[in-house]
Parts: sequence; structure tokens; C-alpha cells
Amino acid sequence: KSSKIAHFRPKSRAAMASEPSESSASFEDSEAATLLEALDPNKTSSAKERRWRVPVEWCVACSIAVASLILGLSTPTNDDLPAGYATLSNVIGYVFLLAWSCSFYPQIIQNFTRKTTIGLNADYLYLNGVGYFLYSLYNLLYYFDESLRRRYRDENDGNNILVELHDVLFAVHAFVLTTVQILQCLHYDGLKQTPNWPFQLVCAALLLTPAVWFAVQPSLTLIQVAFLSYEKLAVTVVKYMPQLIFNHRRRSTEGWSIGNILLDITGGVFSMLQLFLDAFAVGNPAGIKDQVTKLGLGFVSIFYGTYVCAPTAPRLHLVKKWRVGSGKRGAGRPQDSGTGLSLGTDVASPTIL
Repeated sequence: KSSKIAHFRPKSRAAMASEPSESSASFEDSEAATLLEALDPNKTSSAKERRWRVPVEWCVACSIAVASLILGLSTPTNDDLPAGYATLSNVIGYVFLLAWSCSFYPQIIQNFTRKTTIGLNADYLYLNGVGYFLYSLYNLLYYFDESLRRRYRDENDGNNILVELHDVLFAVHAFVLTTVQILQCLHYDGLKQTPNWPFQLVCAALLLTPAVWFAVQPSLTLIQVAFLSYEKLAVTVVKYMPQLIFNHRRRSTEGWSIGNILLDITGGVFSMLQLFLDAFAVGNPAGIKDQVTKLGLGFVSIFYGTYVCAPTAPRLHLVKKWRVGSGKRGAGRPQDSGTGLSLGTDVASPTIL
């Protein structure tokens, strides 16, 4: 009996600890597998690549900063500005010029890689094209027409209009690249990507009104040229609304480049900074009102860009989050694989494109 009792006697804790259990064996196996994966040269190289990979956003930001500094120091400055400040204004001008100019390329590249423009709202795109056409005319007339500049000086106590070469280059470049995006719409998607008829009427009215006015009164006046800028300002205020409503209805930003928004905010900040600094440097703060389009363009870019990016700014994803696939409202909605679309907790980190 004593032998049987001894046989069924439970093991002591020390004995149990000395014997390996199945769970500890499986844990050791998993550790060994992890170690083998770590020793795999292919895995190690990919980990090193990820460790040393520089985010595209930082590359673009550094490139813009360096290029702006080089161009600002090497190109002629505005003779109307004080000598000590003119170079700084030049550098700031190139920052907003390059940021705003680069903001058009992510969308063009994204359209090209996807071979479609679905997700980019046609109402927004065509309004944008008309607006930049009007803004290009405004800047070209004020920068190259000396008679207009002289009349402006006569009516403003000898002060020049605050239109810089950076403004001309940006406006023309923006119009050209917006036209490229419109051509991409027509090439990839045809009639599927055309504005709704109310926006077609708005675009036609924006173009025909100044055309008829200029035909009736061929000699340009300051108010005629200013009217072009007011039309552009009106377009800037409303042009983002169709795209934002479109994104909200789809619960997705797929097809709309977030890189465009990030660079748009940067350009808006430096554009307004240059305008205010130039106005106070020449002692003409009232001249800001004559550049209300540039002021409004910068403000609206910052406002709408912040609206898109602010919900995730603390997490540095810089993308508006949408709820996808949770509940009835999200069911069946398309989810973007590259822009992180969720109002919940799962958000993918986007690229600059």
C-alpha cells in the first residue's frame, strides 16, 4: 500500500519546475524560429533597409528648402524692396513657389500609376483649371504691362503693385499642370469624369464674363484686371467643397492625393508670410488689400488643408480618417489601400503620393 501511495503522490514544485512542460517547449521552439528568421540574410537586409529608409515627405521638404535657398541667393531681387530684406523675400517667395508648384505632381503621378482619375472630383478639377487661368491672366497683365503698373502707382501714392515674378511663375505653372490633370481625366476615363451641368454653367460664366467685358471696353482698366482676381478668389473659396463632399459620401479619399494637401498648406503659409513682410517692408500695409487674391489663396489652402489633416495630426498620419467596414454605413464601401481611411483606430500610414 505504501508503494502504491508513493506512486500516486503528487510531484513537488521543485520536481515540476525541473521537468520541461509542453508550453515551455513550444515557447523555446518559437524562440528558435525567431532566431533563425533573424539570421536569414534576406530578412536582415530588408530590416536594415527599413531602418535607413528616409520618408518621402522629408526628402521633398529638404529639397524645397535647399532649392529655395539657392535660387533666392542667386536670382535678382525686387528693386522696390529694402536691400537688406530683398534677399529674404526672394527665398520665401521660392519656398511657396516650389511648394505650390510641386503640389500638383503627386496627383498627376497617382493618376498615371493608377491609369484612372476616379476619386478625383471633376467639378473640383475644372473649377481649379478655370481659376488658375484667370489668375495667370491677372499676374501676367500686372507684371508685364507697364501702363497698368504706372496707373496703379498714380492711384496709390507711388506704391507698386505687390506682384512678384514668383506669382507669375506659380500661376502659369499651376494652370499648365491643372490642364494636364484634365487631359488625364479625358484620356483615362472619358465622359465618366465630366463636371455636373451646374458647374459647367459656372465655368462658362467665369470665362465669358471678363471676355465680354474686355471686348466691349478694349482699353484695360485697373478694375477690369482686379475683376479677374476676384473671380479667382471666389473659385478658391468654393472649389474644394465638391471634392470634400465627394469624399464624405464615399467615406474614402481613394484617388485624391494627400501629398497635394501637405504641399498646399506649406505654400499657403509662405505665400501669406511673404505678402505681409513685403507690405510692411515697403511701408505700404494697405497694399495687402490689392493682393486679396494671394491672401485668400493662402488662407483657403491652409484652412481646407488643415480640415483634411487635423483629425490625425497628433498621430502624424496627416490623413483624414474615415470609418470603413464598421456598421451599416461603412459596409460595402471601397477602402483605399494607400491613404489610410478609417475614423476608427486602424489607420494606414500614407505615402506622399
